[in-house]
Parts: sequence; structure tokens; C-alpha cells
Amino acid sequence: MPVSRRHVLTVVLCLLTVLAVPARAATPMTWSSVSTGSGDATCAIRSDGTLWCWGHNFGGMLGDGTDVHRGAPVRVGDARNWASVSPGTTHTCATRTDGSLWCWGSHTYGQLGLGDAGTSTPRPARVGTATIWASVSTSSQASCAIRTDRSLWCWGSNANHMLGDGTGTDRWSPTRIGTQTWAAVDLGASHTCGIRTDRTLWCWGFGLRGELGIGPNQRSRTVPVQVGTAATWTALATTQDHTCAVDTGHALWCWGGNEAGRLGDGTVVDRDVPVRAGAGTSWASVAAGMNHTCAVTTDGRTRCWGENDNGELGDGTTVSSSGPVTVNADLTTRTVVAGLRYSCALTTAGRLWCWGDNLGGLLGDGTFVPSTSMPSAVRVGDGTDWADVAVGERHTCAVRTSGSLWCWGGNAHGQLGDGRMVPRATPAPVGGTWRSVAAGNGTTCAVRAGATLWCWGDVPTDGPALRPRRVGDRAGWTGVTVGGSHACAVRTDGTLRCWGDNTYGQIADGLSRGDLPLTRVRTGLATTWVEVTAADRHTCGRDTAGKVWCWGEDFLGQRGDGAATTAGGPVGLAGVVSLDAGYVRSCAVDTDHRLWCWGGGVTPLFAAPRPITADRDWADIAVSSSVDCGIRTDASLWCWGGNNAGQLGDGTATDRDEPVRSGRASWRTVAPGGSHTCGIRTDRSLWCWGDNAVGQLGRALTVRRAVPVP
Repeated sequence: MPVSRRHVLTVVLCLLTVLAVPARAATPMTWSSVSTGSGDATCAIRSDGTLWCWGHNFGGMLGDGTDVHRGAPVRVGDARNWASVSPGTTHTCATRTDGSLWCWGSHTYGQLGLGDAGTSTPRPARVGTATIWASVSTSSQASCAIRTDRSLWCWGSNANHMLGDGTGTDRWSPTRIGTQTWAAVDLGASHTCGIRTDRTLWCWGFGLRGELGIGPNQRSRTVPVQVGTAATWTALATTQDHTCAVDTGHALWCWGGNEAGRLGDGTVVDRDVPVRAGAGTSWASVAAGMNHTCAVTTDGRTRCWGENDNGELGDGTTVSSSGPVTVNADLTTRTVVAGLRYSCALTTAGRLWCWGDNLGGLLGDGTFVPSTSMPSAVRVGDGTDWADVAVGERHTCAVRTSGSLWCWGGNAHGQLGDGRMVPRATPAPVGGTWRSVAAGNGTTCAVRAGATLWCWGDVPTDGPALRPRRVGDRAGWTGVTVGGSHACAVRTDGTLRCWGDNTYGQIADGLSRGDLPLTRVRTGLATTWVEVTAADRHTCGRDTAGKVWCWGEDFLGQRGDGAATTAGGPVGLAGVVSLDAGYVRSCAVDTDHRLWCWGGGVTPLFAAPRPITADRDWADIAVSSSVDCGIRTDASLWCWGGNNAGQLGDGTATDRDEPVRSGRASWRTVAPGGSHTCGIRTDRSLWCWGDNAVGQLGRALTVRRAVPVP
């Protein structure tokens, strides 16, 4: 039967009415507790009693039945009555409101408490049948829990005596520790501390850095030993090798290792007895990370101190501090927890915020991009006159059309050429007029306008140089390349010279295997060169006929010639117009615009050149230790390989084994490095993306402040 137009119109009007109604905003989920334990995973209990975990999933410790790292919370089981939780390094334990105890993850050392017949499991497994468990704490390979009668029980690895039972024997099931009663317990990497019901503080286990708090030369205790004589302790936190605790007067005390000032006493000196931290402030609770500490004041403010390389102090910088800095003045915090290099705060409103290292999805916001990284291209300055760019492991250098040379980023070896060893977050001029530049791990080499060759930083053969140092006394150089510990350059007459380490024959075969001075390369190879590229332990060159030759190490087929000696030979490609070599592989583009690669690393192991794609539209190729990037004939940029810091430029931190487009712009040239990439667009503007931990992207380093966990 035909449908009337009236009915159709009615349906349409109804649909339009539905679509016109504003969608109701989702109510943010609230949380009741959170724990980061001793590793790189976080677990939290929502207000409805469900348990959720995220971050690293080693050993199946997230409890979702897999070993896949998670960048957003995943639910653990179906239960809705979880009471407390503690993730360790490869396992997690939790209690339910019915008093039962559950553990999951690795059981290699008995840390799940399932007995010697138990096995590792990626889902919650009940520990015994008792229903009298009140709280639990875990570390890398051990666990401790307090029962409702306040007795203390521990199990797992006892290699560092951190179980406190007077032995060094691993325990595969919960074992009672003494006969005393306990209010709290916390496990560090190799020591344990607890507060008894009489408010005395006790520690045991390994204490090389003073983390036991019982004075000098007290490296190990097999049973609990009292810290001081006070009976006024209310809260504590242990970690890698330092400990902190709060007393009834709301004073905070810390002891142990003190790198970056993580004890909060204004120094970087290790302490083997408690010292006052954050004096003048009233503290309610404390959390300890690997090299940083966070605490909550009695008025609900979160403050952190110590190392800040990954933004773990939450102030939007990477500047470490030996004294407390405020995380976010707008947050009123109920409790704070600290992972190895990140932290999370639970507010009085039940919202959860995290900050710091995000490698592996630690912040729980659904991303995997490190807080110091920028996974999409950011512009370096506002100039449109860039001619050449080179990217090292952690630094960048670029030449303008005027011939001025600029460098920025890491400077531990003096590779910026400014006479110092201090990193720079913005481009600084090197001085002089230059034609081209090349960069290695801690080395920079460049050709000046007068065709002279210069290097600085960790210079092969010559050692460190904080400013440009001339290589040889002749002019006539056209280009230079820097490898792992050697360098090569082409002269105007087409001859090739290399210098530095020759252990693997990466300079030339038949020569000594130590450091070599400027040496002509001509043993059995081509004699007229137009391009050369130096990788870690091998070298490739292109001759005037477009033929490719490689020599040096061939452990993973990176020479691509199948030769049995380090002398190498022709790769088997002709008509090559672009060539580059990375850590253990090499790639080339031929006159038919096909892209070929060989060796190992980003691509599968190829002992001879193979096309990466079937496409015939490639124009240029650039290779680094973990990333390959190519420019197509339409000037689009495509990258593939490792992407842990967003160095592929696709806005994610997802590794790619096939080319993925990096943005929508048009490009002239690209240069990938260790964990960041830079390129010059067709308008000659310069852009960089990826890791910016030492300012290698050319802009002042900023990190994300606290982000909400959905």
C-alpha cells in the first residue's frame, strides 16, 4: 500500500523536532578514591563502587583481561563494591566492602598471594576466603594488607627483606608480620613503612639512601624498626628510595634520597633521619613519586616539589624545585597520589585530575602523547626565509637564505656552537655565513659560504668543541653528513672523505679499526660522488650515475648489497635521486618516483632493497633512528615508524608501520631526528613537532597542567 505524503511529512517533522532539542550534557562521573601505587598505572574507584584502571598494563595489572596499555579508564570486572585498591609495577590488589581481598597481574614471586600453585592472571582472583581485609598496599613484587583486627600480613618477594618477617624467603600466601596492630602500611621499591595503632612509625627492608629513617649505615632491616621515638604519626608515603610522613601537628617530614630536592627541605642532600619539609605549612596528607613529592595542605591545596622534567609538579613548567609549588589554586583537594613521574589529585567534589608524564596513557585522558611533546607541527618563529634544516637526537639547526645559521635544543655536548653546554628553547645564531648543515647525536657539522668544513659538539676524532672547529685546511666542500661516531663530506671534485670511528668499516674497508683522520674513500667503490649519508655504523653514497653504494656494518642488512665484507658494493638500484640512511636501514627514491628501503628498524628486515609502497609518486626521503619521512610529488608529507612523542606529526602518539600523512601543508624538505621532526614548507616557513623536553622544537617548553580524567 502506498505511503501517504501526510505520514511522511509527520515523520520528518518529528525527526526535526527531536534534532532541534539540545542534547543534555553528560554528568561528569565522580570518584571516591584513587591510587597510583609504585609503577606506571593508576586505579580509581568511582562513587558507584566500580573499579577502573589505566596506564601501563605489564603482566595484565589493569585487570581487563589483556596486557594492552590503556590511555583511558577501563573497568575491572563487574563488581560494584570495591573499597580500596593499590596497583604495583606488574600486579594490583584491592579489597571489597565485604572484606574480601583480590589480586591480579604477575604472580612470578607470589605477589598475588594465591599460593605456590597459583598463576599469573589478567583478571581479579580472590586471595583466600577471609572477609576481614581492611586495606592493601603493593610494590614491584610484594604486597601487604591490614585486616580488620589491625594485624599486618605480607607476601611476595622478600629479596630486600621488605616483608618484615625476619627472613629473606619469598612468601606465596599472606604471612602475618609480628603480633602488633597497625593503622597504615605502604610499600616502596625495596622498603616498607607502617604506622601502628599507637601512632609510632616503623620501617624495614633495604635502605641504602637512608629511606628507613633510622640513621647512618643502616642499610637493611629484616623486621620493623622504629623511626625516632615519636608517637604522633598520622599519614605516610614510600617510594623508590625516599619516605615522607605527616604528624599530628600537621608537620611534614621526609628522608632518603634527595635528587632535585624531592625531600622538600631546600637542599639536594640525602637524609638518613626525618627532616622538616615545607616548613611553615600545615599538611594533611602526602604522596611520593620517584623523584618528586606532592602533599595536600589542611585547607585543600595541592603542592609538589622535586624533579619536574615531565611536568610532574603540575605548574606548567619543567623547572625542578626543592620547595613546594602550587599545582592549581582552583582545585580543592581531598587526596593526592604520585606515580613514578606523574601525579593525580582527587577533589572534594569527586573529580579526578592528573598531570606529568603521559607516556603509556598515564594521565587517563585518552591520549598517549607525553606532556613535553607536541604531536602536531608548531612554527619556529615567523620567518619565511629558511633554506636548510638538520635534526639531531635532541637538537636542531637551520640555515636561512641569507646564510645565517641558527641552532637550538639540547646542548650537553656543545652541539649548539654557542660556547656553552646549556640547552636553548629558541633559535640562537652561530655566527658566520653558511651553505648547509648536518646534525648527529651530539654533533653538528656545516659547510660555510667559502666551502670550508666545520664541526662542533662531540666532534669525531677531535673530541668536544663548544664552538665551530675547522675540519682540514682545504676548501672545496659541497656537503657533509654526521653518523653515530663518524662523519663524511663530498668535495667539489666529486671525491669523498670520511673521518672518525672505523670499527665496522663505516669509513672504508682495509683500514685500521680505530679513529681515523680525514680519509679518502675509494677502495673498490665509485670515484665520483654527488651525495653521501652516514648512519650509526654504516655509510651510503650516490655516484654521478645515480648508483647507490653502501659499506660498514651489515648486521641487519643495512648495506643492502649482500656482500660478505665491510667493503660493501653497489646496492642494485639505478637512477637514484634521493638517498638517506638511518640507524640500521637505508632508503632511496629513484627516477620513477619509487621508494625503496633495506635493513631493519621501522620496516621489516630486508637484506636487499624493496619498495615500501606500490605508489610511484615519491620525491624525497629522510631517515632517522626511529622514523622515516617522505615527500611526495604533490609536496605532501608522509611519515611512519615510532611515534611515542608525536614525531610523526599526525596529532597522535600511535606508532605507524605504513606511511601516514603529516598535516595538510606542502613541504620542501623534512628532517626527522630521535624523537622530533622538523621541516620547511614551500613558503619557506620552518615547523617542528614531537618531543620538546629540551626545547628542540624551537619554542619555550611548556607542559600541560592538570587534565581531568573522564
